[in-house]
Amino acid sequence: MKMQLPSDEQHLVVDSFRTFLLSEVAPIVRVFRDRPIPQGNLREITQGIAEFGLPGASLAKEFGGMGLSTVTEAMLFEELCSVSVEIAACVMANLAVVAALAELPEARAHLRERYLPDLLAGRSFAGFCMGEVDAGGVTANWDLDSFVIEGEQGGVSNGHLCDFLIAPVRLASGASCHLLVDRSEHGYQALGVERSGVGRACGAQVAFVGGRLPASQLFWDEDEGSEARARLLEKVHAGSGLLAVGLMRVGLEAFILAAQESAGGDQPLAAQPLVAARIADLATRLEAARLLCIRAFSMIGAGIRCQMQASMAQWFATEMALETCRTTVLLQERPGPVGALDVERLLREVMTLPVASCGSDFHKLLIARELTGISALA
Repeated sequence: MKMQLPSDEQHLVVDSFRTFLLSEVAPIVRVFRDRPIPQGNLREITQGIAEFGLPGASLAKEFGGMGLSTVTEAMLFEELCSVSVEIAACVMANLAVVAALAELPEARAHLRERYLPDLLAGRSFAGFCMGEVDAGGVTANWDLDSFVIEGEQGGVSNGHLCDFLIAPVRLASGASCHLLVDRSEHGYQALGVERSGVGRACGAQVAFVGGRLPASQLFWDEDEGSEARARLLEKVHAGSGLLAVGLMRVGLEAFILAAQESAGGDQPLAAQPLVAARIADLATRLEAARLLCIRAFSMIGAGIRCQMQASMAQWFATEMALETCRTTVLLQERPGPVGALDVERLLREVMTLPVASCGSDFHKLLIARELTGISALA
């Protein structure tokens, strides 16, 4: 497979999006830098972002998308990540669910026709459960031609604000399936959501209290659920890698700004060999992390399974982002605003990435399983 490389046209698209983010989104992010962005503001922001192709950049035009490459989508998403991980994490969930809706068979086209337009326009939010079916306590009983769903599920992406979510459930027969649960029609409630940033977007717990769903809300049956969910998670893991790349980029920019200042004499810090070497080291690690993410998105666009590559991208980018941001905090004596984030918040956000994404050890074990064929996962 030949990896897609950015073209001049793609760079123009990204530059236009960057201008919009810095002028329209970054000021709002600064206002709410120490607290979650209110849902109303978030919906206004996502509607503006949708005009530039997120979450429909790589979706086929026949479904209402822009038909761009997945690499262009990744480049746009990285720009958003560098401005706000909270907004980016919400959009990332929408990106994954948009792809899942587009892949539904014709028998379930009614779900795509109903939920996809508002999602593409940024008017609604989607969510899904990161855990396996057996990891949660959600069950569904068949009663009078409908599902009755009860229980609690943790690790729900966008669970605090999503208008609908894809929920894995265990049936009384022992089989499993995934249902599309609409908050307004079927009812569910997010529990214990207090954090901000990526942890807030990825770590909600949702309670289902006996909502009744018609059979038409079946999203994936047991046979197709495992494969379809794996493809969804590949996009999430690659996107999570870009979340880290965005934070790493902001951290490196802050490091360079601090290094360009005087260290008390006439010479700036960047004139010191150790500092200069560190800048080169961090910049190279940033490029390596970005290329791993681009490779994963290229494979997704080509229809090639990339569980191992997506895990490599997420694990490596997350580790490099942690190192970059810690180094930046140590160098900068008086943390101040850097883009839409200050350096102290930058460190707080980057430290939540491994927690929100199952942890680096999980991805290492998954990579080893793909290489050896032997699973060390519990």
